[in-house]
Amino acid sequence: MLLKTTSSLLLALFLLGSGIVATNNGSVEAQTVSQNSRRANRQEILEKLNLTPQQKQKIASIRQKHRSEIEGLRQQISTNQEELQTLMAGNSTDKELIAKHQKITELRQELANLNFENMLEIRQVLTPSQRSQMAQVMKERRSQRPMPEVGPPPDDL
Repeated sequence: MLLKTTSSLLLALFLLGSGIVATNNGSVEAQTVSQNSRRANRQEILEKLNLTPQQKQKIASIRQKHRSEIEGLRQQISTNQEELQTLMAGNSTDKELIAKHQKITELRQELANLNFENMLEIRQVLTPSQRSQMAQVMKERRSQRPMPEVGPPPDDL
């Protein structure tokens, strides 16, 4: 009984800490909503920059170049998160859980690096004025996002 309670508590803490969103249709739906939101935000930012047709074409080309690799990494992260949830609910050892968590962390870092490279390439297409404008828009967006809660879990877990 104590093991079952401890496992449930660990799973709840992990899910809260990792920001995993559970839906009735699984994480694929949550991932799709997140991707659509990112696309809309990215499109809105670029529209505010008054890009020339040549800049739009270059940026579209940069995005296309990285698209399949980014999507592949996102899918790997999603699959590994689902596997970790299964491991957490089962009788897996701490070593197995740590290994799976480490794999997810590595994939997330790889995705972050690829997104950063993508952004650097896009940045090269922008004029200095557009770069400043983009930085300002991104700063405003960050200030509008809710801050993640950090600290001990609530007492009701």
